[in-house]
Amino acid sequence: MRKKGFTLIELVVGIGILVIVGAAALLYIVNSAEKAHLAQIREQQLHIASAVNSVVTERLGMVEDTDGDGDYLDELVALGALSMEPKVPPCSTWYLKAVQDDQGRRAWYIEIDLENCPSDVQKIFQKLDEQYDDSSPSSGRVRMA
Repeated sequence: MRKKGFTLIELVVGIGILVIVGAAALLYIVNSAEKAHLAQIREQQLHIASAVNSVVTERLGMVEDTDGDGDYLDELVALGALSMEPKVPPCSTWYLKAVQDDQGRRAWYIEIDLENCPSDVQKIFQKLDEQYDDSSPSSGRVRMA
């Protein structure tokens, strides 16, 4: 009479296959979450760029820093170009800065302070920084603080 069931080797092989499939799925989920964070950040950047373009065009380049803090995001919100200042991720603080050349032309750049963010969030921003940051505020590209 033969007993029905699995041998130890069959169980070990089956569990091994499940572990491999689970690890691959976890890696896919982690990569997808990181891509979603990057997409949210890029979306916020595009909203800010669009708001700057519309306000600068509408006001013929005359956007004043009314409170003198060097950040123009609050002015864009006050003018109605942005509905609110970005908070993606919630631990970050975003700034819109301007640099003026000798002829009075301004170049705009976004600065993101991640001081209060955990290291995993900072790593995501580091990838974004590597893609966009040329460390020159006059280029109008992203510059991390």
